[in-house]
Amino acid sequence: MIRTIIGVSLVPTRYKVRTPTGEYYVRCGADLLLNAIGTDLEAEAKCPACEGIVRFRVTDTEIHELRPSTSILHVVETRMANGRHAVECEGSPIFDKENCLQDWLDGYQGKPGSIFKPQEFLDRMISLRGTEEAN
Repeated sequence: MIRTIIGVSLVPTRYKVRTPTGEYYVRCGADLLLNAIGTDLEAEAKCPACEGIVRFRVTDTEIHELRPSTSILHVVETRMANGRHAVECEGSPIFDKENCLQDWLDGYQGKPGSIFKPQEFLDRMISLRGTEEAN
């Protein structure tokens, strides 16, 4: 079975994911983690504030080798008409450190979002997915 890549981009972006089926660019930091639900992967991103590199791998929905360990995610979530959650990528980047997040937030004029450590966001999405599938 070929698995659909969430947020796949046909042009290079600052977010790259490697899965057992290949290497893909995705649209935002949240997409890196959403693709880890149901498959193991390696991810790499460039911080939008300083261009620092964020890397991690996910095995069985557990993040390993998060570098730097200070990486943090800003996510704008919305609820769709069918009750499912969605992410707005324009407001959902991953940063290599808190200072970069704060610098980015100073100029950000989009919808308010939530701040997560990568594992916290992945755990939240897994939990929401279970709730949505039960409904």
